[in-house]
Amino acid sequence: MRSFSGKLGKIVFIFCVAAAAFHLYTGYAGAMTPRFQRCIHLGFMLPLAFLLYPARKGDADKPPSLFDYAMSITSIIVFCLYIIYNKQRFDWRWQFVDPMQMMDIVCGGLAIILLLEATRRAVAPAMALLATIALGYLVVGPYMPGVFAHKGFSLSQIVEMNYMGVDLEGIFGTLTAISSTFVAVFVIFGSFVGRTSIGDFFNDFAMALTGRTAGGPAKVAVVSSGLFGMVSGIGASNVYTTGTFTIPLMKKMGFKPEFAGAVEACASTGGQYMPPIMGTGAFIMAELTGISYFSICKAAFISAMLFYFALWIMVHFRSLKMGIRGYKKEELNTDWEEVLRKSWNLIPIVVLVGFFALGYSPLLAGIGSIAATAILGSLTRQLNLKGILLALEEGTKNTVLVALACACAGVIISVITHTGLGLAFTSLILQVAKNSLFLSLGIVMLSCIILGMGLPTGAAYVMAATLAVPAMQKLGLDLLACHLFVFYSAIFSELTPPVAICAYVGAQIAKADPTKTGIQAFKLGIGALLLPYIFVTNTSLILKGSIPQIALSILLSMIGLLLVSWALIGYYPGKEPQAAHEKPSLFELIQRAAAIAVGVFIAFLPQISIFLHWNIWEKLA
Repeated sequence: MRSFSGKLGKIVFIFCVAAAAFHLYTGYAGAMTPRFQRCIHLGFMLPLAFLLYPARKGDADKPPSLFDYAMSITSIIVFCLYIIYNKQRFDWRWQFVDPMQMMDIVCGGLAIILLLEATRRAVAPAMALLATIALGYLVVGPYMPGVFAHKGFSLSQIVEMNYMGVDLEGIFGTLTAISSTFVAVFVIFGSFVGRTSIGDFFNDFAMALTGRTAGGPAKVAVVSSGLFGMVSGIGASNVYTTGTFTIPLMKKMGFKPEFAGAVEACASTGGQYMPPIMGTGAFIMAELTGISYFSICKAAFISAMLFYFALWIMVHFRSLKMGIRGYKKEELNTDWEEVLRKSWNLIPIVVLVGFFALGYSPLLAGIGSIAATAILGSLTRQLNLKGILLALEEGTKNTVLVALACACAGVIISVITHTGLGLAFTSLILQVAKNSLFLSLGIVMLSCIILGMGLPTGAAYVMAATLAVPAMQKLGLDLLACHLFVFYSAIFSELTPPVAICAYVGAQIAKADPTKTGIQAFKLGIGALLLPYIFVTNTSLILKGSIPQIALSILLSMIGLLLVSWALIGYYPGKEPQAAHEKPSLFELIQRAAAIAVGVFIAFLPQISIFLHWNIWEKLA
């Protein structure tokens, strides 16, 4: 990203603050009509993308070119001004019935090209390429084989489906509606949190809680990243915020740089699944499923905590295996008394949860939390007027990536919807898996991970959900459980080489090899990969069951994850510490394999009891 100074810097600063003010005002007073809200939103985001992100990565230190300025101005025209001028005609026309005007086709075509270029620059070249291939599929469909063939679309139809509508798909579809309201507000909230001492408080709390246990700073990373992830919801940002504190401490205690970066990456990635914000996932999921945002957060809470439990256990056994102790009492730079004195840092989170509990919308909850953070920062002299304005600027710049990803994903969704590709993918999964539940789930998870390697998590989740959830539902699975499974899998892609974004950020801080760090992060997360298979087949873990069923499911899942984690690390209590790379004996390998088998059996015991028609589960209902 470019940084500006002088007159251009002031112009960009004012533009960003104005964009943040627009999103906060409409979040409080109520969103404008769909077309107005979304076109003004993209009218702010697209010009910033061309000014902030150069055409080539190596040109970040160069000022914007005339071509960048031309694309910024054109973006304002085709994404905002032209649509506002023709709003009434657009609102009253019948899609695919009323004829397109030549200027509609020109402006719509330019909008699609500009969106692809902005996505290539700011989000990921892979996503721009995928959208381009999807658009090409609209043209070559009549020549495709079997279930992938379709009747084909003309240029005017391609422009119409992507530029003229405000329904589910297209540039101005539901995904842009989410980025222009919920996401923008919560990204701004995250920028306010980053400018206060809330992140430091989480580190202090984690240090007081876990600092004296085996592998102290590694567990501090797990706890602090989980807590900060509750309010940030962005994996890479989470790594930067907490990792600059925890990774050097882990290295100092004896962990290898690759492992230190991997722990932080894994813990930070889970923050995207951690209620009450869950990155962009919960907002998108609420729109796709019709289930309330608060219900989604409640449903995800248990599995999110189990994710961090599994990671905690992996780190604990690894620390014992390497003989890395925790801090002594006198070595700690914080204690519970100090943590309690700083507990006022939790006020914005209490406000956020309180708004949800009282039944307010996520938008008002986000704005209330921003106000609480700004007031708290002002009273503690962490934020003055300049700091607040800088937080608004930073929030807008961070929104650019999400807005582009949502708009570009809308283009891909329009292709899936209008060509019937989703039905073809559903049919393909069912044919390949031969109606086998776990094989189908494995194919879906692999698809999510592959998509997520080159795309932002939210975009990968939307595309995978559009393609795969219908197939999962045909196998009799719960709608919300299916969406959580897909979202969890998309998040896990940030730990999966060769494009493990969070792991690479952790490697940068740890000064470690990115590939080795990515492999270590993937190994740490393997135990947690069992979780989505458990909750998608046992809905008690998403709070759909009686209290005894939920309690028993949590207990069995914890025991299963404990055994699997022990087996993967290869350490059990009482064993002498050994070098982490020491090769296990054949007997130990058999022991570990048996532990994995028993752990999986225990974790899936409720499902097994139903399959074998045992009466235990029904009696707990």
